Amino acid sequence: MPEMLPTPTPQNLHLAGGMCLRIWDFGGDGPVTLALHGFLDTGRSFAGVAQHWGPTQRILALDWRGHGESDRVGKGGSYHQLDHLKDLIQVLDLLADRGDAPRHILAHSMGAAIALLAAGTMPTLFPDRFTVLDNLGGFAMDAEDYWSRMAEVLQSTRKEKLPFRTFLSKEEALSRVQANNPHMTADGAKLWLNGAGVELEDGSIQLLFDNNLRGPNPYSFPESFWISLCKRVQAKTLVIAPEFGFFPKTSVMRQRFEALADGTLLELSGVGHHLHVDVPDQIPRINCLPK
Repeated sequence: MPEMLPTPTPQNLHLAGGMCLRIWDFGGDGPVTLALHGFLDTGRSFAGVAQHWGPTQRILALDWRGHGESDRVGKGGSYHQLDHLKDLIQVLDLLADRGDAPRHILAHSMGAAIALLAAGTMPTLFPDRFTVLDNLGGFAMDAEDYWSRMAEVLQSTRKEKLPFRTFLSKEEALSRVQANNPHMTADGAKLWLNGAGVELEDGSIQLLFDNNLRGPNPYSFPESFWISLCKRVQAKTLVIAPEFGFFPKTSVMRQRFEALADGTLLELSGVGHHLHVDVPDQIPRINCLPK
């Protein structure tokens, strides 16, 4: 991991419903890029990307609700895709109101799926440049299979969610992160943990995720939904597909990409799903997008 990562300035965005989301301002004099992390990650994991991009971009990285230093929903709240989508629309409005409307969205995994929903449903609000890191939408599910998923969701609401584990040391945390993510590099694990964990007084590491993030996702749509959505996207879209990520393993992803009106595909060999922490120097290849 680079020794001198940029130190972001923490900022708060207060949403209309009372939720407060943390956003990390990495600085820079260029146009604003809004960075959106994936499930069980935080905005601070984009520190390596911000360092390699330098002052040519101003990186603002969001912590989704329940992640990092953003608010938790409390009893009765939820962390479903539509909850995050509603939050993202308000974030875009709030940034525009203060003069920081993003020109570009950089989104990884779950964050990319949520951003894709925003790009297809509200294209006039969405920036004109969009970089997808590995995941062009969620996993599809046929209608006849959906009801089993819904039963799983309802069963999960009847049980108390177990807390995320606390690691005895940073070394233990890094070892487990890499074990759970076989293609993640040692430097990538350090970047991820830098934002996802906090060191307690006894040296142990506590992860910064709400327990209620656990459980199955209740929103699964048929493949025709995702194809239709991709056709609606107006932004110039760069899809970066790592060799060991979701995109190459899911055959429908290429069909979704082909449905985009203005898409560019960049395939990276030897790289896993968490490419924003493993190869942060590669992400500034966004410059290959048509102007």
